[in-house]
Amino acid sequence: MNHTSPFDLLSSFVIKRRASTDLFPARKELAFTASRGFALPAAILLFLSAPLLGAGCDRDSGGSTCVADGDECQSANDCCSVTCVDGFCVPADEACIPNGEQCSGSEECCSLFCSDGHCSEMPDEPECLAHGEQCADASECCGDFCVDNICAPTDVPCFENGRDCASPTECCSSYCNDGVCSATPSNDECLQDGAQCTHPSECCSPYCSENMCSATPGSDDVEVRMVGISAGDEHTCGIREDREAQCWGNDSYGQSTPPAGLSFSSVSAGGDHTCGLLLDGEVKCWGSNHREQSVPPAGIVFDKVSAGGSHTCGIRDDQGLECWGDNSAGQATPPEGVLFEAISAGVRHTCGIRDDGEAECWGTNSYGQSTPPAGEPFEHISAGHRHTCGIREGGEALCWGWGYDGQATPPPDVAFQSVSVGEAHTCGVRDDGEVLCWGRNNDGCADPPPGIIVETISAGTVHTCGILEDGKAVCWGNDYHGRASPPTGRTFESISAGNEHTCGIREDGEIECWGRSDYGYNRPPTGVAFRVMSAGGNHACGLDDDGEVLCWGYDSHGETHPPTGLVLRSIGAGGSHTCAIREDGGAECWGSNEHGESDPPTGVDFERVSAGGRHTCGISNDGIAVCWGDDETGQSSPPLEMVFESISAGGSHTCGIREDGETRCWGTSPFGSPYEPPIGAVFVSISAGNGHVCGLREDGDARCWGGDLYGQSTPPAGVAFKSISAGADYTCGIREADGIEMCWGNQARNLY
Repeated sequence: MNHTSPFDLLSSFVIKRRASTDLFPARKELAFTASRGFALPAAILLFLSAPLLGAGCDRDSGGSTCVADGDECQSANDCCSVTCVDGFCVPADEACIPNGEQCSGSEECCSLFCSDGHCSEMPDEPECLAHGEQCADASECCGDFCVDNICAPTDVPCFENGRDCASPTECCSSYCNDGVCSATPSNDECLQDGAQCTHPSECCSPYCSENMCSATPGSDDVEVRMVGISAGDEHTCGIREDREAQCWGNDSYGQSTPPAGLSFSSVSAGGDHTCGLLLDGEVKCWGSNHREQSVPPAGIVFDKVSAGGSHTCGIRDDQGLECWGDNSAGQATPPEGVLFEAISAGVRHTCGIRDDGEAECWGTNSYGQSTPPAGEPFEHISAGHRHTCGIREGGEALCWGWGYDGQATPPPDVAFQSVSVGEAHTCGVRDDGEVLCWGRNNDGCADPPPGIIVETISAGTVHTCGILEDGKAVCWGNDYHGRASPPTGRTFESISAGNEHTCGIREDGEIECWGRSDYGYNRPPTGVAFRVMSAGGNHACGLDDDGEVLCWGYDSHGETHPPTGLVLRSIGAGGSHTCAIREDGGAECWGSNEHGESDPPTGVDFERVSAGGRHTCGISNDGIAVCWGDDETGQSSPPLEMVFESISAGGSHTCGIREDGETRCWGTSPFGSPYEPPIGAVFVSISAGNGHVCGLREDGDARCWGGDLYGQSTPPAGVAFKSISAGADYTCGIREADGIEMCWGNQARNLY
């Protein structure tokens, strides 16, 4: 995202204030920068306080007499308080209007925003353009890219669901229905029962079983059953029947990688973190901890827990309340001496139901989201972004706060058993289990599948999930990062992680892929049994039982077009090239050759080959490592006179396992640091990603090293894997116990 520096914001603010009014207390500049999360250098803080300090010294040393508060003034220099508003000196703490009060201009507000005639934390219009809006350049967009004058989340020119389209090739989902990109085919385009399919979304019926559309699930459609579910910002977590937590969606901060082997009674997904309540009342949190929202107080037994934007609150077993994490708006400072029955942490506010049944809220109140109706007893409560909803004793839903899109206006004369609040939509479960949603319908988040009956429901930012009567999870709405795609529990024999997609070979030999779907990354050939497969940058290739190679995905440099007539015995997909070993032992490469990565040496018989970002390495039949292609960081210069048993080429580095099990790496990270494996660790397999490396020990324990910004080098503890694969900035492995895939790091997600 394009960020404005604290210095630019500060300069523009000071110039604006000085040009428009004499209202210039240093306190307000500091409050402005602090509210945006900027830490200003001491020199700037000293500069801001200089007018106040200088004015005070002049007066104390016998300068001109200052005007007292309440008396008339012409400028701030006349006042003892150094604040002149509307011709009268006022105390500094009364110099700006708090949020919620009426205003005529932004310069009057402590928050610097006057929205709809009231001081507010947020401006009337967003400060950057959202995805799908027209743009002139990337600096105008909330994301990093302006593609074809449209703000986009990536530089790949495909349209997200809801955008106008002329053909399916323009859509990231590959479906263009009635001129609009869609996650699923239209009724006219969907496949009837018995037709071949690669994904359930292609079928008119709900299942694609054994690559055939079907109205009933097949043996490979075993669903994971949940007893609890919670939708966060860009991820979702649930409690399985075995009481373990399972998450899917964005895992940039590890929020979708719960600790393994623990039994939970409940789980709560927040902004970029998740917290769960163990059966013994201990709270465990995972994911982002930049505001210490994932560090619960030790030694406390909790009955309930709720994860908010960047804070967390829990009810102790004595009904007292504990909150931790971000407290910039007071959202983590609950009222003292109050006992609570229920708690819900929103983005920057928190609401609870007291033991007398009344609702009480604290934190930001820009839109009235923290001002519940007085004297109303509630049975259920849910705090969202800028609004809150509760259910009264008779089942009536009542909402307060921001309601521009109707999210705070529940349907009348309906009895609800539960309600859940998202960003700009709300969903409730009626007494008969039917789901009703209201508010903004971004990507269908307020449009549940017709006829579903749920046990519970949870609304995320722009997606919603529920648990059906049979325990299966169902989600709808925006599926970015796979947050609306619950796991299916399928098992795999091998796995390979690419740049932003992952593929696995199932027990029947067929390949299934998930993750980013642009240009058919996730659409392998159907009806083919593969014995080996490799996922590269934006493509993947596999070998069938006859040694024939089949490739799919993005073909920017011909990486998915192998030479014809080849019989191959192994294959490796790289950044934009692919290399394989022929039956005669020679190496064959195709695709990008900008750095010589597709130009293998001749006359060498290879046992293994691995394609990296812009280089390739192989092991000859005498165990010697041979590399070619880019060698800018030394990634193509293996150590001499060493015998290797396996090898893996990464982004700008390579690692190999010697005969004695010791790992050696060569090349450096993009920042120049070497990839030093753990001392004394002996591995049976190894996989190099873009900026990290993971190895598998004989007991199935995974060890990773290198970059860990997204948690890609922090595998789940206590899990034994039978195979592992490192992608761009995430890692996936297949569990030894059940063959289920498990991923961690950025873009880590479950099937579909």
